[in-house]
Amino acid sequence: MSVFDVFPASKNPKPILLSVPHSGVHFPEDLKPEIKESIKNQPSDTDWFVDRLYEFAPQMGITMIRANYSRYVIDLNRSSENKKLYSDNRVQFDLVPTQKFNLDS
Repeated sequence: MSVFDVFPASKNPKPILLSVPHSGVHFPEDLKPEIKESIKNQPSDTDWFVDRLYEFAPQMGITMIRANYSRYVIDLNRSSENKKLYSDNRVQFDLVPTQKFNLDS
């Protein structure tokens, strides 16, 4: 499985890229033993069905990119240089998380 899928504009391409970075729900096989069953079956912190909400975009000339893996594996909304997104003191994660999420809830 690829990290993401691209749905190219089907007609009259526009200079717009619609990114759905938190729609992924899959985990690589080698990581599955490390993840709680409840998280594997329904990963929280997922933008459920946003890709379906915008599935019309390619027909409007807008290319869409959709994440396949959970953001617990890779967060496609993060900088590949791991630059911070926020200037406050909230917990921030890298492109590939190197710290544990609070998954007990």
